Amino acid sequence: MKDLEQDKARQIHETGHVKTLAELAEIASERHPGGPGTLGSSYGEDEEKPDRYVATVDVKDGNGVLWAVELDAVTGGFIAETTSKD
Repeated sequence: MKDLEQDKARQIHETGHVKTLAELAEIASERHPGGPGTLGSSYGEDEEKPDRYVATVDVKDGNGVLWAVELDAVTGGFIAETTSKD
């Protein structure tokens, strides 16, 4: 994922083309419940599929595991995730 510049991220958000980061954070938190929730999030663009916007949401679950959840920013659909333990 290639991070979007702030102006581009604002533009796609304001046009309603993508879900809000709050909506995407809720989806990621539902995948990994029980912890403090979302720790950060950002919009990006899929490097292999131009014009496909993705979001990465960092969320900690009830076991202290940190997840980086990648979601389709338009639909909220799951793409991939990675994990690390504190």
